[in-house]
Amino acid sequence: MTGSATVSISYPPSAQTLTGGGSYCPGGTGVPVGLGASDNGAVYQLYNGSTPVGSAVTGTGTGFNFGTYTTVGTYMVTGVSTSGCKDTMPGNVAITAIHCPLHIP
Repeated sequence: MTGSATVSISYPPSAQTLTGGGSYCPGGTGVPVGLGASDNGAVYQLYNGSTPVGSAVTGTGTGFNFGTYTTVGTYMVTGVSTSGCKDTMPGNVAITAIHCPLHIP
């Protein structure tokens, strides 16, 4: 036989911890949602349930915030490694609205 074959192994992005979430007062600024760390070059997408939220963010090897949100729900993140493997980051964060007393100065 002649010729050769190239075999490569592709890995998903490393499992990273979601940060943020919590409760906010309606009419307030909301709460941040982020990722505690990231793989350099991996692309991360935030979801509220099954709906993508905002733009995908490319990892730089450090943590980052996706932004501040007021939409109630359960947020999760998927990541796609530079080799194209996709995985869901473990865990999620929730955003809830709470009744806040009216503040009159």
